[in-house]
Amino acid sequence: MRPVRGEDDIEKLLDLCENVGGRSFCSLADGAIAPIQHFREEFARDATPAWELFPYGASTRSATRNSIPA
Repeated sequence: MRPVRGEDDIEKLLDLCENVGGRSFCSLADGAIAPIQHFREEFARDATPAWELFPYGASTRSATRNSIPA
C-alpha cells in the first residue's frame, strides 16, 4: 500500500537515518539524525503535514498569477 498525505514520512526518515548514520563523509550527518532517532514521539506529534503548510491550490494560483508578465 502506498502512503498518502505523509502517513509514512517518519518511517521514511528513520530509514534514511539508518542508511546515513556512520556512513556519511560529512561529520554533521550523525548530529542531524540524532533528534529524529531519539525524539521520535515529539517529532511525530509536532510535525505539521506538508499539505497544510503548502496548499496545492494556493501555490498554483500564486505561481500562475506571478509568473505571467503584464
